[in-house]
Amino acid sequence: MQFALPAIPVMFVGFVMLGTGAVAGPAVIALGVAWLMATGVIVSALSGIYQTTLYRHSVDGSAVDGSAPIAFATADLSHSFRQCGRR
Repeated sequence: MQFALPAIPVMFVGFVMLGTGAVAGPAVIALGVAWLMATGVIVSALSGIYQTTLYRHSVDGSAVDGSAPIAFATADLSHSFRQCGRR
């Protein structure tokens, strides 16, 4: 979520501008809010893609034969599971 961090100073500047009576204050605040919303949508979509890939990796038997979808490394998906009885 570190991509959302730049929105905080942008909104702070917008509130300072709003307090001084600058006309652009609400627009800067809206820009910060839009940045936060866009970051949330993108992170949510990427999380859903990864969760779906991880589910398919475990259910389709590819976790058994060691193969992974093209866009993901086998090691990334295989280390998501913990063996029972091992720590």
